[in-house]
Amino acid sequence: MNFTSDLVEERNKSFFKHLDVDELKKRREESMVELRKKKRFEAIVKRSRISADTQNLFNLESSDIEPILLRAEPQLGNPNLKSQQKLELLINLVVFCNDSLILKPAIVLLCKLSSLDNKKLLEIISRFDLFQKLSVLLKSEDPVTKFNISWIITNLTAASTDNSIKLASLGIIESLAEIAKQEDKIEHEQQALWSLSNIAEESAELRDRVYATNITSHITRKLFTSQRMDLNILDTMVWLLSNIFKYKPIPGGMGLIRDFMKLLGNLLPLSHEEILNDTLRGLSNITKQGEYLQEVFNTGFVPRIINLLQHDSIKVISSSLDVICNLSAGDDVYSKLLLDSKIAENLIPFMTSEKPYIKRHSLFILSNIVSCTSAIQTVTSHPIFKLAMNNLIESDREIRIEALYVLANATKYTMNPLIFIDQDVFCKLLELLNYSDPEGIHLVLCVLMRIFKCARENNAMDVVMKFEELGGVEQLRRLEAHPNVDIYNKILEINGELYGLDVPQNSLTGGFLPK
Repeated sequence: MNFTSDLVEERNKSFFKHLDVDELKKRREESMVELRKKKRFEAIVKRSRISADTQNLFNLESSDIEPILLRAEPQLGNPNLKSQQKLELLINLVVFCNDSLILKPAIVLLCKLSSLDNKKLLEIISRFDLFQKLSVLLKSEDPVTKFNISWIITNLTAASTDNSIKLASLGIIESLAEIAKQEDKIEHEQQALWSLSNIAEESAELRDRVYATNITSHITRKLFTSQRMDLNILDTMVWLLSNIFKYKPIPGGMGLIRDFMKLLGNLLPLSHEEILNDTLRGLSNITKQGEYLQEVFNTGFVPRIINLLQHDSIKVISSSLDVICNLSAGDDVYSKLLLDSKIAENLIPFMTSEKPYIKRHSLFILSNIVSCTSAIQTVTSHPIFKLAMNNLIESDREIRIEALYVLANATKYTMNPLIFIDQDVFCKLLELLNYSDPEGIHLVLCVLMRIFKCARENNAMDVVMKFEELGGVEQLRRLEAHPNVDIYNKILEINGELYGLDVPQNSLTGGFLPK
C-alpha cells in the first residue's frame, strides 16, 4: 500500500471544494443568495390577516354566535363542548347548508375564527370539503360573501403550502383574479390580491398560474394611471409584484421588469415602511444572481436605495442591503457607481452592528467592491476598511469568513498589499490559524502568500522578521500535518516564498504601517 497516495486520497476526501480564491466572488454570490432566501423564509413573507378584535372568540361562547346559527345547529350552544368541537360543527354547517340566511352568518363567524392567531384552529379549518365549498361560494353574487371567503382563503394560504396547492386545484386563483379586477370596493380588491400574493409566493408553478390571469397587467395599469391610491392596497399590489419576481425565469420578461423600474420613481420616495420593504424585495428578486443590474442602475435610483440604509426600520435596511448585495456583484463600472453614491460611508455603522445578518451583508458588499481593481485603493484607504478588519476575529463564524473575503480580495487584486496590512491585521491572521475551520485557514494562507510575495518583490524583510517574531513559522509547521490537501499545498507555496527571500544588506522600508 502506498502511504503517500493514501494520505493524499484522505486529504481529498476532507477538502473544501470552494476554497479556490479565484472563485471567491462566485461562491459568495451563490452563498449569499441562499442566505437571503433563508432569511426571507424565516421572516414569513406570506401574510395572514389577523384581527385584534377576534381574539376573545377562541372559546366560542353562545353570546358570540348568531341566534339563527344556534337554531340551525343547537349543539353550538352546548357549554360542555370544546371550542374545537364547535368549530367542526360550524364547518359542517358551511359545507352542507345551502340556505343563504344561515350561510352568511356562518361564513362571517368562520372568517373571524380563521383570523385568530391559532395554528390548531387553522388545521381544523383546512378540510378539503370546506375548500370545495369555498371555491363555489367565491363565485357568489354577494360581494360581502366573496370578501369574507377571500379573507378566509388568505389565512388558509398563509397557513401552509398544502392549502395553497389544494385551493389552486379548485380554480381559486382564477376566481380571485376576477374579483380583484372587477370589484369597485378597495378592501374587496385588496383582499383578493392578498390571497393571490400568498399563492404566488409558494412556487414557480403557482406563480405562473397567477401571472396567467393577467393580474399583473391590471396592477401596473392602475399604478400608472391612478392619481391617488390608498397606501394599503398600493402595498398589496407591490407585494404581489415582488412575489411574481421571486422565481426565475420571470414571466413577462423585460416588459414587466421595465414597468416595475418605471414605478420606482413613485415608490421609493414614499415613507411607508411596508411599501418600501416590498419594493426593495421586488428589486432583490429581480437582481438575484447578478441579473438585470444595468436596468436598476439606469433608473438613477441607486443613491436612493443606498440612502435607505439610514432608515429607521430594520426591515427596510435589511431589504436595502439585499439589493445592494446583488448590485455589488457587477463589474468595475458598477462598483465605482456604488462608491460614488457613498456606499462606504453608509456601511460604516454596520461594521459594528449587533445584528449578525446586517454586519454579514455589509462585509459581503465590501468584499465584492474590493474585487474590482479600481476600487481597492479607495476602500483600503477609507476608515471602513479598518472597521472591517476588526471583524476578523468575530465570534460569529460567518462574519469572520466575510471579513476574510474582504482582505483576501483586497490582497489578490492589488500590486502591494503592504500598504494596508498593519501589524494588528497580521496578529489577527495568525490567531485565525488556530481555528478549526479549513475554509478560514485556507483564506488566511492565501492572504499570507500574497503578503510574502509582495515582500519578496519589494525586498521588505521586516515583514518576514515580524512574521517569525509573532510565531508564524511555528504555526505553519504545525499546519503541515493538516489533513486538507489544499492547506498543505498552500503552506508549501508559502515556504517557497519565505525561504526564497534573500536577506538584503539594507532592508527597504516597505513593510508594516505603524500600528
